[in-house]
Order: sequence, then C-alpha cells, then structure tokens
Amino acid sequence: MPRLTDTEKQEIIRFIEADKPLPDKYRFLLFDEKREVELVWNGKTDEVCNIVLPFQVIEQVDEPRAEKPVETMQFFGEAWDKFSTDGRGWQIKGWTNKLIWGDNKLILSSLKNGPLREEIEKQGGLKLIYIDPPFDVGADFSMNIEIGGDTFTKKPNILEEIAYRDTWGKGADSFIAMIYERLILMRDLLAEDGSIYVHCDWRVNSYIRQVLDEIFGSEGFKNTIIWQKIRVVKAQSNSFGNVHDYIFFYAKTKNIFSQVTREQDVEYEKKFDKIDSKSGRRYQLVSLVQKGKGPARNFGNRTIDPPPGMHWIWTQERIDQALKDEIIEFTSTGNPRKKQYLDESGNRLVDDLWIDLFPVNSQALESCNYPTQKPEALLERIIKASSNEGDLIADFFCGSGTLAAVAEKLGRKWIVSDLGKFAIHTTRKRMIGVQRQLKADGKNYRAFEILNLGKYERQHYIGVNPNLREEEQRKQVEEKEAAFLDLILRAYRAEKTENFAFIEYFMVDIDHLSDKGMNINEVRKRIEQDERTLLCFISPSEDGLKVLFKLKERCYDAGLYSLFWNKLWMHVPVTYAALVSLALIQVHIMRPLPLS
Repeated sequence: MPRLTDTEKQEIIRFIEADKPLPDKYRFLLFDEKREVELVWNGKTDEVCNIVLPFQVIEQVDEPRAEKPVETMQFFGEAWDKFSTDGRGWQIKGWTNKLIWGDNKLILSSLKNGPLREEIEKQGGLKLIYIDPPFDVGADFSMNIEIGGDTFTKKPNILEEIAYRDTWGKGADSFIAMIYERLILMRDLLAEDGSIYVHCDWRVNSYIRQVLDEIFGSEGFKNTIIWQKIRVVKAQSNSFGNVHDYIFFYAKTKNIFSQVTREQDVEYEKKFDKIDSKSGRRYQLVSLVQKGKGPARNFGNRTIDPPPGMHWIWTQERIDQALKDEIIEFTSTGNPRKKQYLDESGNRLVDDLWIDLFPVNSQALESCNYPTQKPEALLERIIKASSNEGDLIADFFCGSGTLAAVAEKLGRKWIVSDLGKFAIHTTRKRMIGVQRQLKADGKNYRAFEILNLGKYERQHYIGVNPNLREEEQRKQVEEKEAAFLDLILRAYRAEKTENFAFIEYFMVDIDHLSDKGMNINEVRKRIEQDERTLLCFISPSEDGLKVLFKLKERCYDAGLYSLFWNKLWMHVPVTYAALVSLALIQVHIMRPLPLS
C-alpha cells in the first residue's frame, strides 16, 4: 500500500469524523485497487445470484422422423445409433434442445450451479452466447402484434412488469445492474474457448462496452460490429439519422473463430473497368508494392526501383512467371501493375462493418411478426464464425427464437430462454415449423423441450426479514404468501376458488388420432403403462381416448386448484405432453367434481 502523507491522513480523519464518504482517490491509496477505469452505478455489487431452482418439463416436441435403418442414418456426422429413435422415429437418446420460460438470472444461476451443468459439460460446454437484451430505455415489455391485417397491443404480464421494474426502475442504474450480474453468470457458463456477442444500440452501447471490459477484460475484446438495420433514413431536425446497431464480440480466452465470406457488392464490381482483349474477361490493375524498403527488380529488359520506402511484393522468380503469363501490365507512366480478374476475386472476407444484411421484412418467409425479430442471416454469420457443427450455443433473451431456428438448421445444439410467454409461444411455434421443414427436406433435427423453473421464484420472491420478532415474521410470511399467490393468479389470469375441499382426479379427452396418423391402440397401451392412469377407454367416436388420471398428491389449495386448471395443458406428464405436441391432438379438459 502506498505511504500516505500527513495531509492525506488528516483529510481522511476529517471525512470520517464528519461521517462523509471518502473521495475515490483513497480507494486506490488505501486498498491497492488495480482497476484504473471502471463503470460505477448506484447499488453496484460483486454479489452474484447462486440460487438453484428445479427445472420442470412442460412439454417435449419432436416431429416423428421417417423410418430408416439405423445404419443408413447420420446426424451432422454423428452416427445415428448415438442419437437413437424409437420405432416411430421419435428421439429417445442424445441431447434435447431446451426452450426455457422464466427470469434468465435464475435460469443462468440454476444452469451454472445445478444438475444441468454436468449435462452441458458433457456436450463440450457452451461455445457461443448471443443476446439481444431489451435496450429501449423505458420499454415496458408491451408490443404491437399484427394479426390478419389488424394491429393489437400486447400488454405486459405480471412477471414482465416485475422484470420492467427491476430493469428500468432506477433508469440506467437498474439496467446496468441487471445486465452486469447476468453477464457474469454467462461468462461462468461459457466454455474456455467460448465467445459472446451482445447486441445493443446507441442508448446503452457505452455502458455495455464498459461492463464487458470489466467482466471479460480488455484482452477479451475482439470486435465492435456495426450492423446497418435501417435502409430508409428519416430526417432529423438537429442530428444525423440513427441507422445502425452495435454488436460487441468478446471471448473468454482463446476462442473458436472461422473466417466467413460474403458476395461482392455492385460498387466493388464497378472497379473492374478493363476488358482483356484476348479473353474478354473483366479486370482491374492493382499495386505490386507495399510499405518497407526493398531492392529493385527486373521487369523484362528493364530494372525498376520501387517507390521510396516501399518494396515489390513478389520475388524475381514470381515476376518473371507473371510476365510470361501476361498478368503484369504497364501504365502510361511505365509503372508495373498486376491484372486482377473479376472472375478470380471470389467472395470477400467479412469485416466488422455489416451493411449487407437486411432487417426482416413483414412479408419475408421468416417473419414471425415479432417486433424485435432479427434476420436469420445475421445469426447465421455469427454462429458460423464462432461455433462448429454439434456445438452447444445459447440465447437468454431469445424473443422470436431466431438463434434456435438457425442453430437447428446449422446442426448446433441450443438453449434459449425468455421471460415473456408470447416469446415462448412464438419460439415454440417457429421451431415446430423448422422441424417439419427439415423433415420435408430429408434432413435431421433434434427434439426440444419446454421448461420452466419449479415453484417459479417462490422462495426468492417471498423472503422474510430475520431481524423481526417471531410474531412479526409470521405476519410478514402470511402477507407475502398472499401477495405471491395473487401475483401467480394474476400472471396466469386464474381465479381463486372458494368452498374448496380437495381434488385428486382429472380426466382428459384425446381426439382425432387417425387424422394425425396415430394408432389408437399404440397410444392407449403407452398411456396405460403410466401408474397414474386409473382408467383409459376408447371414446364413442372410436377415434379418441378418455383418460382418468390420479394426481400424485391431493391438492388442498384453492388458489393452486384454479391455477392447475388454467395451466393443465402445460402440466400433463412428459410422456403425454410429447404425444400431444407431436400429433397436434386437441385436448379438452373436463372439470371433475372434488372428491371428499
């Protein structure tokens, strides 16, 4: 620690006696702080969430594959017997992709510290994360949705309102605190050779860059990518139009990276303004010198010195051969130039200025009518550059599910999550479409499951002040329990049921099996194998089943009973949820009488 002067010691004493905070300079003098530059905000802390909540499988989605002999099938170079299916072509082994609903802070903490971490590591770790967080200051999770030519405003649900409060309740301070903790968790989840791409715009880009430097270190910085997202510029009264987003690219240590290319643009092709008289090929003349002093070279019967401070880029042997091949041409002033032909130039390497990728048009085939949807070409470029086939990649603000869709098409495994139910429904629908398209194209794909966090944040939400007296603690528990139940009921638009005893059984109708190409006897046999099935019989239509299930435990809570009925279609045991999703069977819930 540096030695303090007498004046500095006296100043510290005066601040302490006056009960005032010490100036920032003393943080470095007293505590040997090594960071010379950092971003500071109200409430900054190094504490990171370490809560582990159980993941519950809501549904498993897997479009049946065509039946093929095991030995003839490959999955992105992986032998099919390592990724086994049953007789109907459903996946029963191998990694299952994951679509997770919930707060990504708790999701990240549970992935990092919970049992799924081991499964992630078995896949080689998380190689790539792309996120596009809500960077619209003041955004309240509402959005406009187009349906059949009409525009509707989707209001935020209760959980999204909580997220809005936590993200923007204190303005930029809240946003930075939110993203800081999540980026630390993402860094810890990344494989050592993993990369992260963070998408933002002018409103938060300066904060994001500082936060990323602090978490990944300045040595982890790779690029600031500029993506031109707007093509038609609106006139501004006192500034230039904002037409681009920023994508910050960082690596944890030594990252995976593959060069990607793109087609040459029209302006580039215009440079090839000469025509070869013999072949008719278009070409341009390019320099044969670079910086750095070098010797003269012979060009035929002439010895030519390079310009001062420059050198010829070719050896004498290479120059002699080029003259024989007639790919050196002399200008009117006698300077040698190389002929560069257009048909040999090929695609150009991609740099950090991305002006060739257009935003999603509302009429585009990939459009999901999701306000913040990013083009698949954008994610394709990122995924190809920073991952390989078979790698596991993730997006924890998935929105419309673009990363998942592109990852599936490119043979990557994926984990995506979002807090919004609309985002989860949009991604689910989109991925079912991707599976069906890949099936139609004769390509393989992985099953995916929809998960949420068990007892959604309940313990985290309730919390009790341990410093209160026992009676006050009990009262606080009751108040917070009631508030939590109200939160969940409002979040799911459920109603509390009065005069409730308990519920133990429920019945489900599964209809139109033959329309979906399913054998009713096979389905019945599969259901009857579940110990919770009390009764299963063919309905009068002879094309469906009526199933009576018994709950694992009696439900005595009226609020949970209402919630149960509102969300039953998402809580059918995994076996039947997968079945329902695969066949698109209509499920009708029959409300049973409470049994006493």
